[in-house]
This record gives sequence, structure tokens and C-alpha cells, in this order.
Amino acid sequence: MHSNEDFKYAALFQKSTGKFCTDNSLPDLTMGPETAARAAKNDGCAVTICCITYKHEDYIHSALDSFLMQKTNFKFKVFVGEDHGPDGTADIVREYAEKYPDIIVPFLREKNMGAPANLIDLCNHADSPYIAFCEGDDYWVDEYKLQKQYDYMQAHDDIRMCFTRTKIDAPKDWYLRSYYKTDKNGEMIMPETFPHYKMPKRDLTAKDCISIIPMHTSSQFYRWNYDLKFPEWFFGGLEGAFPILMMQLGKGSAGFLPDITSVYRRSDVGGLMHENLPEHFVKTRMDYFRFLMGLRDFFTKNYDSYCKIELENRIKAEGYNFLSNAIKLDDNEAINNFIQKYPQAFRICLETYLSFYSDSRALINVCKWKGYQLIVRKRYFRYLLSFYALFARIMYKLYTVGRNVAKKSLALPNWLFYWIYTLVPKKKNLWVISGFYKNGYLDNTKYFYEYITENHPEIDIVWLTRDQEVYDYLKSLKRPVCKFGTVKGIRIMSRASIAVTDHFVMSDYSPIYGFNNRTKVVQLWHGVGFKAMGDANGVRNTNVRGVRYSRDIVPDKNDGLFKRIAKKIKYFFAAPGRELFERYFLFICPGQERIDMIADFWHVPHENCFMAGHPRDLPVYNAVRQEKPIKIIYAPTYRFDFEHEKMLVQNFLDAVPKIQSLMEKIDAELYLRMHPHTWRNYSSKINHILNKSSRIFLHDKKDVYPDIGTFSILISDYSSISLDFAILDRPVIYYTPDYNWFIENEAGFNIDFPNAIPGPMTSSWEETLECVEEYCKHPEKDADLRAEKLKYFFDKSVNGPDNSERIVGEIKRRLGI
Repeated sequence: MHSNEDFKYAALFQKSTGKFCTDNSLPDLTMGPETAARAAKNDGCAVTICCITYKHEDYIHSALDSFLMQKTNFKFKVFVGEDHGPDGTADIVREYAEKYPDIIVPFLREKNMGAPANLIDLCNHADSPYIAFCEGDDYWVDEYKLQKQYDYMQAHDDIRMCFTRTKIDAPKDWYLRSYYKTDKNGEMIMPETFPHYKMPKRDLTAKDCISIIPMHTSSQFYRWNYDLKFPEWFFGGLEGAFPILMMQLGKGSAGFLPDITSVYRRSDVGGLMHENLPEHFVKTRMDYFRFLMGLRDFFTKNYDSYCKIELENRIKAEGYNFLSNAIKLDDNEAINNFIQKYPQAFRICLETYLSFYSDSRALINVCKWKGYQLIVRKRYFRYLLSFYALFARIMYKLYTVGRNVAKKSLALPNWLFYWIYTLVPKKKNLWVISGFYKNGYLDNTKYFYEYITENHPEIDIVWLTRDQEVYDYLKSLKRPVCKFGTVKGIRIMSRASIAVTDHFVMSDYSPIYGFNNRTKVVQLWHGVGFKAMGDANGVRNTNVRGVRYSRDIVPDKNDGLFKRIAKKIKYFFAAPGRELFERYFLFICPGQERIDMIADFWHVPHENCFMAGHPRDLPVYNAVRQEKPIKIIYAPTYRFDFEHEKMLVQNFLDAVPKIQSLMEKIDAELYLRMHPHTWRNYSSKINHILNKSSRIFLHDKKDVYPDIGTFSILISDYSSISLDFAILDRPVIYYTPDYNWFIENEAGFNIDFPNAIPGPMTSSWEETLECVEEYCKHPEKDADLRAEKLKYFFDKSVNGPDNSERIVGEIKRRLGI
């Protein structure tokens, strides 16, 4: 039995849970307000054992006795929820409660609640930091089970829950017995009993538990999050333990103790017990679809789609289990119920079938039907195919390695040409300019180039590109343009005194094409924004090779003689492959934000920073708004994460009916503008949906700035276009449903984003559309906020229609032209 030594709960909680959580998010390792309230009223109980029971008259004695035998140095309680069963289980529970009133607390239901509701009700009545589970027909076999798990959790305050090994006690004729592996003693011990499963040598995450749950409910021991609100779908079926595990884990982890401490008894009662395997799959998988779809929505909403792909893969697997066995049983009613009750889950399964069917057709086209039958349906031929697959993988690997070696082999020519072209005499009035990754024609470089060609004939500026379409377009306008890599292009690049970029030198220019150590870089950058582009550890939000700090090779004024010499030697070898922020000739800064958030992190010398606005903002200052119908634009930034970017698009498409309804109400049009650097093309998918809407359109022009002034309201997230638009003193709405995810997984911010933005921050399309309607009624709303916030991003004294002229003038001044 446990000792009666009490202890102060708050101290225990601080050790078990760590810090307090004061916002409305789902805390992983934090104390939220509800958990804090439980802590305040706790009577010293460290662990609550929650035991649900129904028709367990023959088993409940074993369970309760195994709880009572626990030897601990802390106080625990046993909450027993008897779910109005037809046998004498309730009487046994009463008997134990009367005998052990300080330990066993009975919850005798007046009507049946169902297992999930019964279990959560017990948890809701607890106030201890830890909760352990064990159902009434299972039991514990280790008298130190609770103590071991308690000690483990106290020593690992970053863990959400822990579990142990569990023995399966099942009759010889159990229809699932053949699925499990036995040990040398003929026993089934979880998790080793699962075929083809190997426990990771690390703590488990929610993702690890989706395909196979390696722990039994009777071994689970939680650091309980009382602030977690269980959604309605949770209470609508039989299975509750798996959803609880997933939701309580969140993005946290689970620890494993190797001892066998509990027994899962396969009894003849319970909603998940059936006579044979096909019936088992058909009856149980409908409940699986309930909680798997529920968890998919839960993780999408609360954890920025963490686990979403894994959950969908499990839905696909259970869809196969269900449909194949329903067909085997000729149970059309079950199939119809599946389609009607869980149409989204059915669609996921259907899409999987279509994908695999497409793959099989492709294989049949190559192998023909007879060959396909042999390869796919005959085991021995499949084994032969595996050797071919292995050979193909090896050849592809060799190809990949060879390609990488070829890329690296360019390092020597790049280094050599970098220094050879450095010797070429430079012309002060010869400038080159290029686009993103040497392609495209847009953004600040476009507007700067056009301004110079139209206003400064004394400057010989040439657009360099690899894009044939851009080349032909500029040729048709009789503007100076040349292809990278041509003899003419190399001659121009190597002789140019200035190279202008609005991205990175390492992506937009190459030494092999003429860029060299005496080429002076003018960095326009591509927008005043919020995303972190660097910190003390390095450049962020880019995967361009060579974009890194170079203080290790660029001498500093504080360096001693020997260190300066060492750096110069290293510079000679490393400079051709570096961005060299520290040697930028001119870094354009529209406001103080550019210096604080980028220049200082990138180590750009302040004397090389020049205060001037962006060339691309010229159309903004010359804007003329369209009055009727009101034009609204939604322009989100890109995501590196493919699945998250897809979700962003899907969220918009799901909201189309609501958007259409509001647009009709306020006589407006909404345009979706995908970021020009978005890696994937969603046009066909978007247009398929928008073809049915008369008020929503896809803005697919490469350059949005000529049109930006026609819009009355802009919806964005973390894109710099929102600040350019705010210059017009028009409403900007920041729709940021993935704010926390973006901070953790994408660029994040070096700025206090919620307090820096010149408009409201929303997390759903419903909220966003409410803001749109309010701004249509009161467009002047938040004008003071916009003016105040923009001061940090744009210095009014250096921003205006003459941005390009200011930059040209400063370059000429510094060159001595």
C-alpha cells in the first residue's frame, strides 16, 4: 500500500509539468489555466488510476486487487466508472469502496455512457498531475508499477506519458491469435508481439503510434493536460484510448519502460469483440474512421497539420481492411453506411485506389497483362522483380552521386574564372542586372532596369537571363538583353562594374559566366517584410548554396595582423562560393527595419546601407483605385512545406462558397494571387473550382504591381506585399491560420509579428470575411494604426516615386561617375 505522506501539489506540478501557459493554445509541456485550477484544489494525490468497467463481474476483483497492491511513496486514488452493466460488477465496486474509502472512489452510472464518455468523466473528476489507465477486465502484475512510472516521469519532465510491456492473456481459439508473434515461452508480450515491428531506440511521438500502437491501455501513465478539450466526435463511438493517447501526446513524446507490469485479458465482453476476422474488421473499422478523421481535423486545427499525412495513410489502410472484408461478407449495407457517414474518409480511400490503379495500368502498358499477372500475383516472380528494383535503385543512386559530383566539379572552374575575370578592366557605366535564379522578369530588378533604360542613357545596363521567353520579350522592346553563358554575355558580365540583384548573388550570377571579385553588388532585395532572414547562427529562409556569413574570410578592423593574413588566404580560396554580404557595395534600406532585421544580422556594414525605397513601389505611388465593384486581393506568401502549402490552397477553396456569398452582398470581387515563387502549380485545381463562382478570380499575371493600386483591400499573411499595399493607406488583413507552425517550421520572425502588422490578424476565413465586410463599411478604420506601424518599415523622407532615381544617383556618386 502507498504511504500517507502528503506533499505540496504546486511543487510536484512544477517538477512534472514545468512552466505556465497563459494563452489559449494547446499546451504540450505547459500548465494551462484549467490545469492550474486543478493544482490549486489538489489534496496531495499524485496519481489517479482511472478504471472503466462494464460486465466485468468475473474480472474486476483482479483489477482492483492489483491497484491496491501498489507500493508507492506517494498518495494515489482509484476512480472506478461502472457503466450500468447488467451483472454484479457495481456491487463489487461498492464493496471495495466501502472497504478502502480513502483509495477507491466509485462512479456508478445510472445509465450507460459508453466507454469514451465514461473514461473522460473519470479524468475530469481528477486533479492529480498524473493519470494511469486500466480497464476492469485487465490487471497489473508488478507491485511497483506506479512507482516506476512516477519516478520516470519525475526524472523526464519533457515527456508527456510513459508505458511498459504488457502480456496478452487470450484463449487458444482467439481469432486474432495467429496475427501475433510469441516468444520462446509461447507468450505474447507487447510490443514485441507485433509482427514486423521494432521499437525505436528513442522516445515515441504521436506519428510513431499511428500505424501500430505499441502500448496497451493498461500500461499507460500520463502527465495529464486538463486544458485539452475533447471534441464531440470523441464521444460518438466505442474506442477512446487511442484518441486520448494521440491528443494528450500532441507534439510531445512518450517514454518506454521495459518491465512487464500489466496483463491485457482478452475477455468475451466489450464492443470490440467479434467471432471472426472479417466481422472484426467490418464492425470495428467504422469506429476507426470516426476517430481517425476526428484526429486528422484535430491535428490540422491545433498542431498545424502535424500527423495529418500519417493519419490519412492509416485511413487508407483501414479503408482497405474494411472494404475488402465487407465485400467478402457481401455486406453492401456496411459499405453504404461508410460512404454516407464518412464521405471524406471514403474519398481518401477512393483517391488511393485511383492512384494505384493508374500505377497498375502504367505497369501493364510496359509488361502487358500476362507479365503483370506474373509479377504482381505470383510470389516467386515478385521476388525476381525485387532484384531488378534493387538494381534500379542502385543505378539511380549512382546517377544521383554522379550528378552531385558533376556539380561539385564546377567549383574549380568557377574559382578559376572568378579570379581570371577579376583581371579584366571594368567600365564604370556598364551595369548588369538579372532575375530570380537567372530567370523571370519581375520585382525590383525589373522596375530598376526599366527606369534606367528610359531615363539614363549614359548608363549601359544589360539584362542577363537564361530564360528564352524573357530574352525574346526584351528584344522585342529593343531593350538591352543578353543570354548568360554566351560569349557576348560573358564579355559584358566580366567588364561590368555593377551587378544588381534583388535575391542573392549566389543564385542570380555565376563566376563561370563572368561574375568576379571586382564586380560591385547592389542589393535591392525583394520587399520589406516580416520573415526572419537571419540570426546569430546564419542566414534563414533560403536553401541557396553559398549564402552564409563570411566573417571567417573577410578581415575585420579588430583582427590582428596574423589573423588578417590567414583570412585573406582563406578568402582567396573560398570567396567564389560565398555571398559576401560583408562586401555589398550598396544595400538598399527603405526603413530602419531593413537595417535592424537584415543588415545587422547579415553583417552588412552600415556605411554600405543606403536609405531608399523599392523601385517596384512606383505603381503603388501612382495608384488609381477601382470603385465599383470593390476589388479585394488575397496574396499569401509561399511555404517550403508542400503539404502545408496544399492545405493553404485547400482552405481557400473550401471557403469559396462563403467568399462568393459575401462578394455578392457587398458588390465586390476577390482575386487569389499565388506568390510568384510558389514551387507548385495549382492553377488547374483553382480554376476548376472558381469557374463556378462569378465573383472570385485567379490573378495569374506574373507581375501584380501594375494592378495593385486598383484594389481596395488586401488579405495576406507574412508577405511583403502587405506593407507595400499599406503605403496606399488602405486596409490590410493578416490571415494567419498557421502562425505557430510557421514560426517553428518555416522562416519564423525576428520581429514581434502580431504587434508589428498594420492590420488585424485572423485565423479563419470566417473571421477574415467579417473584417472585409467591416472595412467595406468603414475603409478609414485603422488608418492611424497603419500610419504608426509603417514608420518602422518605410522612412517617408526616402520613399516615393523617385526611389529608382535616388538609387541611381547614389551608385553614380560612389563610382565617381
